[in-house]
Amino acid sequence: LLRIPAAHRSRINACDFSRDGVRLYSAGHDAFVRVWCAISGELLAEFPLRAPALCLRALHANTLGIFAVGDAHGNIELFRHLV
Repeated sequence: LLRIPAAHRSRINACDFSRDGVRLYSAGHDAFVRVWCAISGELLAEFPLRAPALCLRALHANTLGIFAVGDAHGNIELFRHLV
């Protein structure tokens, strides 16, 4: 069992794995998305949002590290994590 260190400053509202299972995306009420190595637990990247995240979905149609986040203000943002 892998333990991801606590990095969000409030609750995590959504998470998803990359298609290859190597990355874990977590979206929090602290208005950040964090990208983790699902193998080591290392924090790979942080993305600030305009409002608290409500949902997150990794786009599994490709392996480009693209994910979508919906926030509490009704925005949907697309991000790309370069590996």
